[in-house]
Amino acid sequence: MKALPQAIQTNAMIWKSFLDSKVNLSEKLSSLKIPVQLVWGKYDPVIPVSIGKKFRKCIQDSDLQVLPTGHLPFAEDPRSFWKSIEPFFLKIISP
Repeated sequence: MKALPQAIQTNAMIWKSFLDSKVNLSEKLSSLKIPVQLVWGKYDPVIPVSIGKKFRKCIQDSDLQVLPTGHLPFAEDPRSFWKSIEPFFLKIISP
């Protein structure tokens, strides 16, 4: 089933709100003390990859993988998504 235009607009507004300085939690990212794997879509129309790069710089023990997808890399290219996160999982389960 195709999404209704109203649903697309609502979802876009919700996700864009994360970039609003009133609800911006990026300052809290530097307090994370765990390994973090970020996976971003290069062509994400909602949250640009520049935000992922910013998050990567904020989180001390993190890595950013950029895939040639839109907003949902795990759904749009599951194989590449898995290839991008598999080393991360292997690293954290067998240090």
